This record gives sequence, structure tokens and C-alpha cells, in this order.
Amino acid sequence: MLTYHREEVNKNKQFIYLCENIDNSNQMNAIYSAMDWICVGVEGTSNMDIKLKGFGYNHKNSIALLQYIIVIDQIVDSVKLLHKVLEAINVGSTQISYPYKKSDEIFSKPVSDDVFFKHIRAVFGMHSIDLNAGIDGERQKGGKFYASWPAFGMPDEDDFVVQIYNNSPGYEPSEVLGISLENLNIFVRERYDTLVTLTQKVSEVTYTLEASYKGVSITLKNDDLVEDVQVLLQENNKRFGVLNGGYEFLLLYFKEMFRVAANAKKYDFGGNILEAYNEHLKKIFNEIKNNLENMNREITRIGIRARGYEFEKITQYLDGSDNYIIGEEYFEGLVKHSILPGELIMEKDLSIKRYVLDAFLFSKMENKNEILFVDLLNDPSVYRSNGISDFTGYFI
Repeated sequence: MLTYHREEVNKNKQFIYLCENIDNSNQMNAIYSAMDWICVGVEGTSNMDIKLKGFGYNHKNSIALLQYIIVIDQIVDSVKLLHKVLEAINVGSTQISYPYKKSDEIFSKPVSDDVFFKHIRAVFGMHSIDLNAGIDGERQKGGKFYASWPAFGMPDEDDFVVQIYNNSPGYEPSEVLGISLENLNIFVRERYDTLVTLTQKVSEVTYTLEASYKGVSITLKNDDLVEDVQVLLQENNKRFGVLNGGYEFLLLYFKEMFRVAANAKKYDFGGNILEAYNEHLKKIFNEIKNNLENMNREITRIGIRARGYEFEKITQYLDGSDNYIIGEEYFEGLVKHSILPGELIMEKDLSIKRYVLDAFLFSKMENKNEILFVDLLNDPSVYRSNGISDFTGYFI
């Protein structure tokens, strides 16, 4: 069941994008953690060896029982976390709520089964010398209790029992708290089985979102490209999620490039390079709009593949990285030894520098899979090789 649930989560990209930002929190990390620990618990139980033969106390048996109780605790808490995350997703018809919050049918105590199980966990090893509840699991204000070691083989229906003492002055007889492995098994199995409903919720998300948004047109103002990009960013976040979901990276790039396009025109260096690049960006922008309207998440690129250490450092410089000195030197060297306008060196706006450089790089990509720094220099003899060209560069 867990394997099927994990497969549904991993293949359901819409679900992942949605959960990457729920109320400004990346809840996919919570889901991954919960699935991992359920897996640890389920797989780990096959290696446990709890013996019920014999009589009295056995330290190995006590440790094995405590391990099993901890494993149950991991599984149940992880299942609860999945419920909490999926309950917050208002997509699809399946309503998620943890069904055993108030259930008390297994242990038959004055408190719920979930609360009493936490008491069992405490008594049988986690907090056995610092308890605040007796055999019924109800907390007593100001009261303290202490558990003996677990014993087994007693003549009753319980597999293990402990004696619980309170801290009242004078001698107080102990009370006996017993548990059966069968009840523990029922407890964890009921909660584990809710993965069926949780998986159904996951599988609904893609279908429901696509049905809600596919074919729904996106209205742009068409008189301000920066505002139009913002509209697509909002639509992208609704349809594919935030935190690098969908087309967020490229749209943020477009927003900044369109912002500086008009001011970058003063650096026009012939051949309509800047104008051609701007038209290319508009074309990719419209492709993204169409993909959003049709709920298509395709790998989209500008088409610049500038390979090498030099471009890696230039990118860091233009991104405003603290470690920018080397990148600035390479950028200025490229300006001085190529057809880029020399005035670009004095430009303060890094986005304008990037716009002009990217237009230049794009103009050199025709009929090429990639370009190298040396390819752009007027005099290749001034080039000095640095770094590794195979694994670094600027690709967009």
C-alpha cells in the first residue's frame, strides 16, 4: 500500500507543485519525510523478535517491545502528518480528515486510543520513570507515577504488564497496566490502512486541476510587458505551484529583461541584435502563455548555451554574487575584445548588462549547439584558458 502511495505521489507532478507551497510552506518535504518513516516502520517490523514464551522479566524482550512501540509511533505520527497536509488541499471531491482522533474502541480507556497509545509508549520505556498518568491514561494534575519493568507470561489476557506506582507519601500498592500485541497490531493497522483514502486524494489532484484550468484563456493587457509577465507568474503559481514550479524561472527572467529593454537600446551595436533578441523573448513568452492555458509543462529554453568557466563566473557577477570580481574581469575582457560596446563597462544596472550580453550570445548561436568564450574574441590570441569547459557555463 505504501509503495502504491509513493508511486502516485512521485508521478503526480501537479500534486507536487501544489504541495511545494501551501500557505507559504513547502509541504512536499513533510510528505517525503512521512513516507520515508512509514517505510522504515513497515520494513523494520520484519526484523523484530518479541518472544511470548516463558515467564517474568527479560531485558531483550523489553527492548524488543519498546522498539515495536516506537515503530508504531513513527507510522501513526507519519500517517497523521499526511492527513494534515492533504486536508489543507481544497482540490478534488475526496475530503480528508483523520478518522481516529476520538476513537476509543481498541484500548477501551477513558481517553482516546491515540492518547492512550502515547501513554503506553511512555510507560513501556520512553518515560517510564517520569509519568503523569496512571493505568487509565488520564493525566493527574500534580501527580507523578513510576513504572516497573515489563513482565510477560502472566495468567491473564495481556501479553505484557507493568506495575505503576504513584508518588503519594507512605506505601501505596501498585496498579497493573497490561497490553496485548494484538491490540497494538489493530491500532497501527487501522491507521496505516487510511493510506487508501490518502492515495485517492493524491491521484485526484492532477485531473481536477487540469479540468479546472485547461482551455481557460489568460487575459493580458498587451500594453505593458512587465505587467503581462506578472499576470503569467500568478497563473503559473495557481496552475503549477511556486518554488520553481512550471515556468517561474523563465518568467522572472522575462520580467527583468522586459523592464530594461528600452534603456538597453542605447547600447545597440548594429545588426538589430537587441531588437531581434527582444522579439525572440516575446515569442517564447507567448509559447509559455499557450502552455499555461493548455496545462502543458514543457522544457522551455531561450536557446543560449555558452559553455566554460568564464561564462560561469560572468553569470555570478551579473547575478550580483558576492564573489563577483573574477566574473567582472571576464565580462570587461569580453567587452574590450569583442564587438560589444565599450560603454557597457560603465553601466551600473546589471540587468542591462545581462540583456545586452544575452542578446549578443543569442546572435552567435545560429547553427551552433554551443559557443565558447574564445569564439567571441576579435583576437583569439589574447585568450587564456581557465577552469573546466565541460561542466560549467551559462545555459538558458
